[in-house]
Amino acid sequence: MAIEHCDNFSIYGGDSYVNNLLNGVYAEAFIPNDTLDLANDPDGLSSGQVLRLAGGSNAAYLRYVMASSQTTFGQACRIWLSQIPNNSSAVVGVFNVRDGSNNVIVRAQFNTVGGIDVYNGAGTKLGGSSGPAVTANAWWHIESKVIINGASGSVEIRVEGATVVSLTGINLGTAPIAQCALFNVNNGGGPSYTKDLVWWNGSGSHNTDFLGSVIVAMLSPSADVALNWTPTGGSTGAGILDNIPPQDGVQYLTALNPPPAAYVCTLTDLVADVTSVKCIMTMVRAQKTDGGDASLQIGVISDPSGTPATVLGANRPITVAQTYWRDVFEVDPKTSAPWLPSAVNAAQLKMNRTT
Repeated sequence: MAIEHCDNFSIYGGDSYVNNLLNGVYAEAFIPNDTLDLANDPDGLSSGQVLRLAGGSNAAYLRYVMASSQTTFGQACRIWLSQIPNNSSAVVGVFNVRDGSNNVIVRAQFNTVGGIDVYNGAGTKLGGSSGPAVTANAWWHIESKVIINGASGSVEIRVEGATVVSLTGINLGTAPIAQCALFNVNNGGGPSYTKDLVWWNGSGSHNTDFLGSVIVAMLSPSADVALNWTPTGGSTGAGILDNIPPQDGVQYLTALNPPPAAYVCTLTDLVADVTSVKCIMTMVRAQKTDGGDASLQIGVISDPSGTPATVLGANRPITVAQTYWRDVFEVDPKTSAPWLPSAVNAAQLKMNRTT
């Protein structure tokens, strides 16, 4: 697996979005004076929420711990600047990667002409774009790739597919990348917005290099196929699972012990102009209500109306704390090849209590 995590920030919502972000998804959300929040898309055309980082004299950032340490790290996302930074102390971030002790290894940020500069953890500028790379008040698809290899390290950044930064033979040390963050220290930089975020690494056989232009689309539960769990607060499982933000303790599905058969549902379709799929990432929010054992496994069923093939995620130990669990499926189990849009549209979600 190479894709670590993807997010369009549309599922957390409501007044409890900070708690939701921290319930198993992100390691830290540093929010001085409410300078990190989920806001409406600033383009005025798109629906849904995006991540807003306003910063201030202190950094606003959202930190993520990778599943394992890596020497190759990649990020793809769309970034919107409310203004080009108006002074050199405004740190409006492109990417920020860190070691296991949360020390910055390398970071990139926008400068006062809309270019992108790269710095090491000590704050030394390593290089940057030759001129402006972005403008304000527009979404820009920006991809970054960092390779840690001692004195042979490298950083490449692409904006709308064109390389704007290419640094090779730079010494980023040998400590592997274990964490990454989205960040903004305003002081004249203005808020930045992020959506369609994908983090990937160099392991596995798929998605180990620049992804190209990507979107992160939410496919919601649409209809029950097998309602084997007990619904509370609603008549259909799909309607309960589709709640944004989650209705903890109000609407939920229950699987008592001994575990019932798996819950299965259909999903909404991709938009018609999608031509390829990098992965399916499932995300489930779960808790148990007593001290006994409980484990949950999420799967995706390919070709359910033909000869079904199921891919299963990790068997997750559920605790008394509400927690998001996610699994990434880069390959269609029916073909052992990347998912086709038609196969995604036909797929079904499976949710099984295993203990």
